[in-house]
Amino acid sequence: MSKTVITSPAQIQQHVNQVEDTHQPMLLWHKIALGAILAIATFFNFFALDKQDFYEYYYAAAVKSMLLNWHNLFFVAFDPAGFLAIDKPPLGFWLQVLSARLFGYSVFSITLPGAMAGVFAVALMFHLVRRTFGPLAGLLAALVLALSPISVITDRNNIVDGTLVLVVLLGTWMMCKAAETGRLRWLCLCAILIALGFNIKYLQAYMVIPALGLFYWLGAPIPTRTKIWHLAVALGILALISLCWVTIVDLTPANQRPFIDSITSGSELDLALGYNGAFRLNADSNVVNYWAWEIGRPGIARFFLQPMAGQCNWLLPVALVSFFAWSRTRRKHQPFTRQDRAFILWGTWLFTMLIFFSAAHFFHLYYLSMLAPAIAALVGAGTMILWREYCRYGWHGWLLPYTLLATGIIQALFLIAFPTWGTMLAMVIAALSTVLVLARKQRFPYEKVRKPLNRWEANQIKQHKRGQAESHQHAINGDAKIPEQRLQQITMPIVVLGILSLLLAPTMWIAISFNQGGRINPMAGPPAPQTRVPPLIADPVLENFLLSNKGQAEFLLGTMNTEVAAPFIIDTSQPVIALGGYNGSKSFLTRDQLIQRVDHGVVRFFLMPDSKDPAGHWVLSNCHRVPNNQWQSRDTTKFSIDGLWLFDCQGHS
Repeated sequence: MSKTVITSPAQIQQHVNQVEDTHQPMLLWHKIALGAILAIATFFNFFALDKQDFYEYYYAAAVKSMLLNWHNLFFVAFDPAGFLAIDKPPLGFWLQVLSARLFGYSVFSITLPGAMAGVFAVALMFHLVRRTFGPLAGLLAALVLALSPISVITDRNNIVDGTLVLVVLLGTWMMCKAAETGRLRWLCLCAILIALGFNIKYLQAYMVIPALGLFYWLGAPIPTRTKIWHLAVALGILALISLCWVTIVDLTPANQRPFIDSITSGSELDLALGYNGAFRLNADSNVVNYWAWEIGRPGIARFFLQPMAGQCNWLLPVALVSFFAWSRTRRKHQPFTRQDRAFILWGTWLFTMLIFFSAAHFFHLYYLSMLAPAIAALVGAGTMILWREYCRYGWHGWLLPYTLLATGIIQALFLIAFPTWGTMLAMVIAALSTVLVLARKQRFPYEKVRKPLNRWEANQIKQHKRGQAESHQHAINGDAKIPEQRLQQITMPIVVLGILSLLLAPTMWIAISFNQGGRINPMAGPPAPQTRVPPLIADPVLENFLLSNKGQAEFLLGTMNTEVAAPFIIDTSQPVIALGGYNGSKSFLTRDQLIQRVDHGVVRFFLMPDSKDPAGHWVLSNCHRVPNNQWQSRDTTKFSIDGLWLFDCQGHS
């Protein structure tokens, strides 16, 4: 059987109509369930959103600076004077700026785009899975994504990964349309959306390209030569839009734009391919050791160790078994169906992410939000496959109860720090799995005998010799087995309870995160000691001192890093110069350049730690240290000023 190749517009419309006819209708209870899932997603994404703190003051300060003028907006400046640009592309933060412009600058307005993106991503996940596997699979996929701990935590913070996930899912939708119709315009829309994703988080958006490209190549009903031409056009659009902003920035003279944080070359392209690209895979052992508490050490084992295991891996075993079940049950040497291509799409997405996150030397846990959609889609679609096989003869039918049992045991291991929770979960899942096993044994009590009979039935030569045995076996089965419809009525609620039980632990992981308060790393579950971030509250006594004494200086203050500078920018909207950027180890200004700026009255005061950097060391050695009682509150426990001293460089030696 050969695949249909479309060569005319009339065939395209006919093919589209055939595809649309395969969509299962939405029943009333499907719509009610979808509304409930979206309500759950909305609750988790918006609950007490205005009462939390920024995780990244670095990005919050940049949004405040970008609100001030177009120059800062375009170059994604960290400070109001445009001295430094943050180390990420602009699009995600432009959305935060727009929200802050509309609703006023606040924690709520800045986190609003990400929270909305999370809810829309859940709705889109339902649509993507439902259009191929039906409403029930779509509902399950949407629920899994809505209760993915790392997705919820990411959507609630002022980082842009949640927005990236939505844009990538929109690109996936466009690719599905392109693969179904063979029309170039859908493929170009997909390329545009992935390129926009590049301008949200650089190469992280490209991680889905292998899955999308393979999906289109296998699915588009057009000749091979046309596929190659279409893909070439799409890649051209992808490169053009991806590199548009980067190229403009790099072509702008260095003295007319900010320094670019986290790199020394001053090139946005180098930032995209280096620090935000290759560095994630080949960071040195010092970086690996420093971040081992968060992401473990490279290797597949990190997915099953806390804290990484609790972010989005609760249902990873179900997703993996679902892909295996599909690969074992599809008919070999037959053209790929729509469901086959969908499994290839989500499976390739999943394994690409698993390979990257296993090999990477450095990333943050919230990057795992890119893994969540593939797990959700495979769980939704795969559960339907496992259920279908459960109601049929064959060893594949045992995959459903044993997968539920194995996943429950793995979740209990994830919950080893909570033995009561883990034991209860394992007992519930074991009980439900046992019921499923017993029900299947009652339905197919002679399955081991039935399997050779199936082979015998296919052998016409031996049919008359085994006719009597066949009749006898059918009689036995007819008396003993439960009718198939009755089996489904009994076991479907049990399967639903099993899946819902497996979602209890990730839901608990989300709820725990809501009770932590303060500045916390975007991480679901119980906080590790390293997740507690000191509060970045600028001492009001210091702010008043600086505002009263800075005179005509352009900058309110100079610091070595953005961590110290950010709260002053947020509180005062005044320029603060972060000499060493985010890392703070090496100044962007040389010693002579800093002296020149001080002599010209550009900056007077510096809040500095001990520093070996030449520019920073010059401040420590040549500027007057201001007595603490002039600029510190009596109670400094609320302010991050430990190890910092204020220096006045007016009339320096």
